[in-house]
Amino acid sequence: MKASRWICYDKQEMQKKGVETLIQQVQTTAANPVESEQIDLPEVVLQPLPMNAKVAEQHHFAHDLLEEMLFKRGIFKPYFMGEGKHGKPFLLEHPQIQFNLSHCKNAVLCGIGSKPLGVDVETIRPMRERVLRRVLTASEQQEILQSESPELCFLRFWTLKESFVKALGVGISYPMQTLAFSLREPLATEGMQCHVRQGSGEILVPMQEYAAAGAGAGYRFFQGIWEQKQVFSVCIPKTE
Repeated sequence: MKASRWICYDKQEMQKKGVETLIQQVQTTAANPVESEQIDLPEVVLQPLPMNAKVAEQHHFAHDLLEEMLFKRGIFKPYFMGEGKHGKPFLLEHPQIQFNLSHCKNAVLCGIGSKPLGVDVETIRPMRERVLRRVLTASEQQEILQSESPELCFLRFWTLKESFVKALGVGISYPMQTLAFSLREPLATEGMQCHVRQGSGEILVPMQEYAAAGAGAGYRFFQGIWEQKQVFSVCIPKTE
């Protein structure tokens, strides 16, 4: 299967407003950074993929989505990437913009904001008990055992913790049991929204916020579930 590419502009938008108007809009965006980057919460976009996309196709879609989101901010190719100590990429010429990507066989996820962030998306699948024991605390394991959907519950914990590790920019060898969550009690805050692509449009999916104990106490965590198929989480540092 050959993956179709996302181009970094909207053809329908160009036809509606005209090329000159769209170029003027992009120039204005470049001169005045996107409002969402001036507040705490990043912009997050989920792109569903064709069934069981191969890893190379997932990677391809993820970077096309990033290219499109950067274009909206007045950043065009060629742009140059650097890597942190553990391989986390960043924009060399635009340090004010932070991003993170994640992909699985049925979706890609991109987050862009003004602070370091981590995102993770997973398609619901059978859990592996060895991984469960390695990354979850005793109370989290108990919560899974009491859940009506253990596989979903496990991936909810996993994506929260993986988003934290990616926000830090460290490897998956990080001791994930040093931070703990309870899924029973989301915070009563106005959570983040995720833009989920559907055809030529999108749907805003609310994400609930969860508190972390231990190593994640200085961070905010948001999570959403799409059609009971994908679980996705976002981690950002708290505002001081």
